[in-house]
Amino acid sequence: MSEPTCCTCGHTWRTGQHGGHSCAQVLQSRLEATEAENGRLKADRDRANGYANQAALELDGLRQQLAERDQLRAEVEAMRAQRDKMAQILRDLVPGCRWRFMRPRIDQALQEVDGGN
Repeated sequence: MSEPTCCTCGHTWRTGQHGGHSCAQVLQSRLEATEAENGRLKADRDRANGYANQAALELDGLRQQLAERDQLRAEVEAMRAQRDKMAQILRDLVPGCRWRFMRPRIDQALQEVDGGN
C-alpha cells in the first residue's frame, strides 16, 4: 500500500494516521535550499566567466605578440635585402685585382653584420 502524499509539498504520512502538516515549513526549507544552490551556481558561473575573460585577454596578448613578431620579421627581411643590395654594389665597385684582396674583408664584415647567417 502506498502512503498518502500532499500534492503541494510532497509530505507523506502513514495510512490511518493524521496527515496534518504545514506546507509552508516544507516549502520554506526547499526555497532556502534552492536559493543556496542558486548562489553556488552563480558563483560557479562568475568564476567560469572570470577564467574565460582571462583566457581571452591572454589570447589577445598572444595575437599582439605574433603580429609584432611578424612585423619584426618583415623588417629583418627588408634589412637583409638592403644589405644584399649594398654588398652587390660594393662587389661591383671593387675592380678585379683589388677585389681579390678586399673580398675576404667585405665577406667577413657582412658575416659579422648578418650574425653568421
